[in-house]
Parts: sequence; C-alpha cells; structure tokens
Amino acid sequence: MKLSLMKKNYLISFWCLFWLFMMASDLLINTTCAAPLTLVDNGKTTFSISVPANAPTSVQDAAQELQRCITIATGVAIPMIQDDAGITGNVISVGSTIYADEARVTTDGIPLEGFRIVTRDGSLYIIGPDTETGQRTKDGGYSNGTANGVYHFLEKYMGVRWLLPGDLGRDVPKTGTLRLDDIDFRDAPYFINRRLPYTALTTGKTKPEIGIWHKRQGQGYSFRIEHSHNWEETIPKSVYNTKPELFPLIDGKHPEPQHMYKLETIHPEVIQRFADRAIETLKANPERNTFSLSPSDGFGWSQSPESLALYDKDPFGKQSVTPLILKFYSDVAKKVAEKDPNAKLAGYIYNDYLWPPSSGDLKLPDNFYPVLAGSISYGFRLVRPEVRERFVTLLQEWGKVTPHLFYYDLPDTFVPWTKGHGTIAPNMPDMHNFIFKQLVENNVKGLYIYGNVDWGYGALTNYTWVKLMWNPRLNSYDIQKEWLNRAYGEEAGTVMNQLYLDLEKWFTEFYTTTSPQGHYHNGLVKGFYGTRYQDIEKYILEAKSKTMTDVQRQRFELIENNIIALQWRLRNEKILPVDFKSPLTRTNDEVIRIVSTDNPDFYVFPNYLDIGPKPQPVKATIAPPVKNGDAVKVPLSVRNNNLLLLMSKTDGDIKITPGWANGGANAITYSVKDARNASLAAGVLEASKPIVFAGKANTPYYFYISGGITNVVVDGAAVAYKADMLTGRNLLHLYVRPATMYFHVPAGTKEWNLRFSTTIPNETAKITVWSPDGKERASVETGQTHVHSLNLEGQEGFWKIKLDKASTGKISNVYLKLDEKLPQWVSTDPQQPLIVE
Repeated sequence: MKLSLMKKNYLISFWCLFWLFMMASDLLINTTCAAPLTLVDNGKTTFSISVPANAPTSVQDAAQELQRCITIATGVAIPMIQDDAGITGNVISVGSTIYADEARVTTDGIPLEGFRIVTRDGSLYIIGPDTETGQRTKDGGYSNGTANGVYHFLEKYMGVRWLLPGDLGRDVPKTGTLRLDDIDFRDAPYFINRRLPYTALTTGKTKPEIGIWHKRQGQGYSFRIEHSHNWEETIPKSVYNTKPELFPLIDGKHPEPQHMYKLETIHPEVIQRFADRAIETLKANPERNTFSLSPSDGFGWSQSPESLALYDKDPFGKQSVTPLILKFYSDVAKKVAEKDPNAKLAGYIYNDYLWPPSSGDLKLPDNFYPVLAGSISYGFRLVRPEVRERFVTLLQEWGKVTPHLFYYDLPDTFVPWTKGHGTIAPNMPDMHNFIFKQLVENNVKGLYIYGNVDWGYGALTNYTWVKLMWNPRLNSYDIQKEWLNRAYGEEAGTVMNQLYLDLEKWFTEFYTTTSPQGHYHNGLVKGFYGTRYQDIEKYILEAKSKTMTDVQRQRFELIENNIIALQWRLRNEKILPVDFKSPLTRTNDEVIRIVSTDNPDFYVFPNYLDIGPKPQPVKATIAPPVKNGDAVKVPLSVRNNNLLLLMSKTDGDIKITPGWANGGANAITYSVKDARNASLAAGVLEASKPIVFAGKANTPYYFYISGGITNVVVDGAAVAYKADMLTGRNLLHLYVRPATMYFHVPAGTKEWNLRFSTTIPNETAKITVWSPDGKERASVETGQTHVHSLNLEGQEGFWKIKLDKASTGKISNVYLKLDEKLPQWVSTDPQQPLIVE
C-alpha cells in the first residue's frame, strides 16, 4: 500500500510538473507574440491603418487624426486603407474591422462610449461601441467608442495633447522610433452625459475646430437629456386670450403674461397640457429621450390659495416653492406614465425650488430625471466655506432620493459668457477637485457646465473641465501644471503655474472677504484686478523672458494680449495711475487692433469690441419744442444693449459724456456710425470721459452701447433712444433712476398701446402719461400687479411719459413696450425732440 501510494503521489506530481511546464511554455509563446510593437523605426514602417469600409464618420475622423499625429511625431505617413482592400503586413485596426473579427477583438463587455486598446499577433487594435452616422443609442445619444479609443491612444501612448482647437493647440512629441509595449487597456467615461457649452458663439462666424476639439476630449453623451426652461414654449402667452386661468393668480387677478412668465401649476389643464405635449413630442421625436418640464427663469409664482399652501421655507428661512414645483413634476409624470410607461421627463432643481421640502418624505417619480442647477455655486462662490457646506448638503439630499441626478453649473464663469473680457481668470483647481468629489460620492449621472468662449484666457479651464468630465478622479492641479508646461514650455510653464496658484489664492481671499453678487462681482475689475494687476504683470513678463518654441510663443501671446487689454481697460477707467507705463502698455489703436484680430479656429476677445448692427437708415426730423415738456432734460438710465439716434441742426462737434458706465466684469464698448455703416469712433465707454466727433447738419448718426448699465449726456445734438434692441421684444429697459421721455404718435393713429412692467414685489415703479394737449391720460404703478397695459387715444404729437418711484418698493428694472405699429424711438430733450419715421 505504501508503494502504491508513493506511485500515486509521484504520478500526481509528474502531471502537475507537466502542466506547469506547458503553462510556462504557453506564457513564453504569448510573450513572444506580445513582444513590443515597433510601428515606426528610423523613418520606416510595415504598418497600415485599417478602417471598416462602412466606418461611421467618427471613426474616419479619428483614424485621420491618428495618421496625422504619427506623421507629425515620426515624419512617416502610414497609409490608411479600408479593411476590404486586402492588407499585407501589420495593421493598426481602427473600429470593427475584418482584422479585429479574425483576432477575436470585439466590443463585448465595453460600455457605450468606452473602448479597448490591445496589441495582438504583431498588430494594434482600437475598438469601441459605435453608433452609425445619423443613428442614436436607445437613450437618444451617441457612442463614439472607437474614436474615444483612438484619442486616448494618442494621449496615453504617444503623449499627444490638444491644448486648444486647431493646429495651434495640437502638441505632438517628436520621436524617431514609435514602439509599444504589450497593451490591453480598457476605459469608459464616468458620466453618461458630458457637455461644456458656451465655448463657441451661438451666432456669427462658426469655428468647426471647436467642435472637433470637444470630440477629441471625449465630450458627448450616450444619454440625451432635455432640461431647458420650457413653460413659455409649452403654453405660449397667446393662450391667455382664451384661458387666463392657466396663468398665475397674483393679488386676486391673472395678469397678462410678460417675459419669463409663470403658470398656475395646480390647474388640471396645465398639467394635462404638459403631459399631452410630452407624449406627443417624444412620440414624434424619440431621439429627444426626455421632455423638459423646467419652469421659466425668474419669479412671479402663483398666489392662489392652493399654490400658497405649497409654499415652504428653505433651511435658511428664505421662501421656497419646492413643494409646489415637485407636485407639478409628479402630477405631469404620473399622467405621462399612464399613457407611455417608457417616456422620460426632466426638470430643474433650481433657485427658489433648490432645497428639498422642509417636511414630509421626498419622493421623485421613476420616470423623472432632475437636473440640479445649484445656483448657490455660480460665479466662484464655492471658495466660501459656508457655501461649500451647503453644496455638500444639497447634493447629499437630492442624491438620496433619485438614481437619475444630473448636474448643471457655472462655477467659475464671468457673465455674460459669450463675451471676451480681456483678463486672466484663475483655474481654481481646489474648487474643481471639491466639486467632482461630491459628484462622484452622490452618484451624479451627467454634467452641463459652462465653458469659456474666450479661448485667449479660458483654454486652460476649458481643458481642465473636459478632462475631469471623463475621469472625475483626476487631480485638477496636475492637469493645470501639465497644460501650462505643454502650452508654453517647462520654463515658462513653471512660472505660469505659480501665477495660477497665486491667482487661486488671491481670488479665494477676495471672494471670501467680499460678498459676490449674481454670477459675477460688480467690484471685480477695480477691487481685484486693479489691486493685483502689477503682480500679475510681473509673472507674465518673467514667463515671456523664458525660452519657448515658435508655437509656444504664439500660444503665450494669447494670454499676453489679454493682459495688455486688461491694463488698457484699467488705465481707461483710471483704476491704474493715469501715467502708468510698462512693457505691456499699448496705444488705443494698438489695443483695438489686438482685440479685433480673429483666429480661424477659436474665439479670442469675442464681441469685446461690439460695434453693433448695421444701421437701418431712417428719416429723422428735429421738431419744435414739446409744449408740455419739462424745463430740464434728464438722461435715461438704461440696461443692456442700446442704440441712440443723434442729429444736429448745424455743423459742429457732437459730445457724448457717460455719467454712468457699469459693465460688471465687462468693458462696455461703443461705436458711432453714419447711415452707411462707416465707423466714426469706437472704444470702451468710461464714466466722465467724453466722446467727441464732428457732425454735419441734419445728418443722422447712430451711437451704439454694447451692454451694461449706462446713462449719457449728449451736447450738440438731439437724441432719441431705440426701444427694440432686445431682439423681438420691443422693450426699453430702464434702470433704477426716474426719467422723462417723449414719444411721437403719428397722424392718423386712432389708438396706441403702452405696456409697463417690473418684477414685484421688490421692484416697483410708477409711470404717468400726458397727451400732446397737456392732459394727464394715465397714472399707474406696479405694487399689486407687475404689468399694466394702457390703451391710449391716438392724438398726434409728442406724448410725455414720466417714470418715478411707486408708493412702495424701489425702482430697479423697468420695462416699457411701445405699440409695435408705431416708430420705436423715444426722445429725451423736449427742446429738440426727434420725429423718426
């Protein structure tokens, strides 16, 4: 028995050794097969790039970029051939090629938008799930998995970076030999929806390279979500004529809806209309995937007893309408689910419906996808410790009640985001790391975060956002350091990294000690940049002195030009000493040339010098003095873009003196044009700094103001303001101060309408209207209702309209809408009013 047992043990040991030997042999064979691939060796290659004959556009574009980058890196142009052409030799297989099938490299187990990179049998395979051109995923999105794999291959294994859109942004390390070790790498984006909007203008010249840059950074979505404000589109204001009860009850009445109006959300017909529209829209357009229920922006919620019963207080004692909005979301979602169980809805959690209800169990319907627009974090406010505490609580509370949470933010954005600011903004890595930690911990599914349209100073932050959107566990400080070193070279990059670290520290100090207002801080230009300009310039000049390649120097000039524009603005606004000079000091003409220079691939100083639209010629006449005109003319205090018509009876200088020019984080630009669109003057509008040009008698001139809050005094000419600069709305937006204006009603007008509105209860105003015969025809104020519609007799001549304080509240934003069938001009000088045809 002993011997038999020994034999048995011996046999077992023998077979164990045998199989170990065979496994080792197999490993040796595999190691041989998976030996390093040499794609290019000393200017030669045996490889071809293979793509499927019917490859989607995303795959073809990625393969072309792969070919281009290999050529830049090695000087070798690897041929690109369709997979059905019969390739001899080694292949770089891109997508679901014949070669990938033969090698059994498939997309099995790879998530949408993900990819696999593998070396096998002397070839390289890059593959991922791809939606065909024009097709969608089941959730209305796209999957560019192979393309994502190609771009990650170029980054991870060849060191390629796309720092900016276009050729200037492509950074490819040079090498004589391109060799790869054994690879079997998989990856996929953490979020199923990754969008960085506002990196391009929505109007004007398009820049295709910006969209291409986004694709190379893995931007996209396999799940489409629609979340825009959608009340006005679903129930248009025209419904008011027959169904006023669908609109909010305010002070016992249903006032006529104006811009950003609200609805009576508890009304059964409102709920049914939204449910019907959602079902109808998703049936006709299944690729939309979700239907938005998001309310209009702003305020003005219903005060009906049923609505008031659903008002609440947020954790800080502020009025909240979260229960009201959640009931609306739930009521619509329930009706939709009854008719279409697969339909999905979305809506904002935002502003005064940001915090969960103070009591009761919070539940959201399974077919509803909330989009948390954490307005408390807009505009750098997350540097404040107390805001961070609230932010953590907010995400945790909503993350508990839904598996469908999406996120919307503009946490490091100047407003307006479609305009160049001529500055340098911090990248705020600590804030980025904080945000993404919370997003991961609370299982957020998708992101919509505002980017920067001004790539001259915003490229670094845009780049940081897209990298973190793909992998939220990256460290923003590491991304910042690498981008700066690659963009400007290691020497200059080291200096610039220290500048950005200091900018982060300085911004944190500024926003921690000074209360931010809105999306930007009104004192930012003077309080921050005026104080820190010379510190910033010192870093820029030191970095400029470092060794750079020609391409790195071109990239550096982008940020240098922003500092030049910043200094110019600070000098113009007398924030820097009048006689301040430095190596970055430029003349007005030089600065205007800099900020007017375009880049074919991305925006630099977009709309910085907004000189307005081409004038639409008018026939204007200076009329005799208004009979009931005031003795003193008062300039209008206006907000947003404005156009003034100027005309003099005699030749001579026309002088425009701004009394107020508050652009917040922006410079306010202006232009003076004649009727042929020829520019007579242009620049930055500055308080107390006159603009003077030579005018000819009875010749109309157009003075355009690009935005902000302004008022101007004009000497040497009659003045009229155009009331329809807010496109399609025919509104004159007055601000804060009383004013008197004169409106000409032409002969033959039987009656005309004047609408007057403010946002109540905090913002109120009073207007009084006199007819040309001097009689008072109307006097109303917004205290109990936010809008008045005045129907007035059509007496020919100049009507006087006076804006003043109401009996309660204070003047802030006031809107006048003139009858659309009449000329849209109001005069401010009763001694020489303008009749405009």
